[in-house]
Amino acid sequence: MIPQFHFAPEEVQAHVSKVFGAGYLVAGIARMHGGAQKAVYKVECQNGFSCVLYVWDLSQNYFQEEILNESGAHRSYGSDLFALNNRYLRQHGISTPRLYDLNNDRDRIPFDFALVEYVQGQKAEAYFQLKDANARDALFRRVRDLIGAMHAMERDRYGKADHNGGDEQPCFEARREHAESALTYAAGHLANVRENDSGLLDKLHGLASEIQPRSQYRFIHGELGPDHILVDDQMQPFLIDIEGAEFYDLEHEHSFCSFGSAISTAF
Repeated sequence: MIPQFHFAPEEVQAHVSKVFGAGYLVAGIARMHGGAQKAVYKVECQNGFSCVLYVWDLSQNYFQEEILNESGAHRSYGSDLFALNNRYLRQHGISTPRLYDLNNDRDRIPFDFALVEYVQGQKAEAYFQLKDANARDALFRRVRDLIGAMHAMERDRYGKADHNGGDEQPCFEARREHAESALTYAAGHLANVRENDSGLLDKLHGLASEIQPRSQYRFIHGELGPDHILVDDQMQPFLIDIEGAEFYDLEHEHSFCSFGSAISTAF
C-alpha cells in the first residue's frame, strides 16, 4: 500500500524551520496530483508562505523497473539530476522553480527529499482553449522563447550538463538499443507485437542505418510537453520535472512532442 505521507507533520516542521527559520510554522501539508517519478506535496505556512516538498522514493516510482535496469549514462531519475539541472537552467536564465534545500543524507530515511519554490498557477495545457486569444498567443510566445533559449545552448558532446568525457557511441545508437529492449518487453506481453517482432526490428534497424551522426548537441528537456510547463499567475512559464534534461539530439525533443501530440489526438 502506498503511504499517504512520507513524513509526520512534526518532521516536516522541523525541516522547514531548519531551512527557513522558526517563524515558518506549518499550517498544512497536502499531496499534489501528478509526479509519476516522485511524490509531490504542497507545504503551507501560517505566515502565507508556501513551498513544495519533493520526495524521490523509488518504491513509488511508476517506472521503477526501467530505472533499475537503465545505465547511469542515460539515467533520468534522482535528486542529484534535479539539483544539477535546476542549477544549470537557472544559471542560463531558463525559468524553473527554485531549489531551496536538498537532503540526500539518507541517515534516517531511505529516500532523498527537497524543498522547492511553489509556483501558483496551472500547467500550460490548461491554456490551450483560453478564450482571450491575445493573452493565449502572448503566453505561448513566452513558452516559445523559454524553450528556444534552452535549445540554443549547444556543445559538441551529448550527456548530462556536467559530463566532460568523450562519447562512447552516437546517441541514436543508445536510443536504438533502448527501442530493442522495449520491443522485447512488449513482445512478452502483447501478441500482435510478438507476431511482428522480426519485422519491427528490421524496420528499426533500417531507420537507424539512415541516420548520420551529429557533432553538435542542444540542451533539451527530454520529456517536454504542456504538462511539464507550469504557468504562474503572471502568465510566465516555468519548466518542471527537469531530471532528464541534458545535451542531446534536438530531434529527440521534437519526436517526443510529436508522439505526445499524436497520442492526445488518438484518445
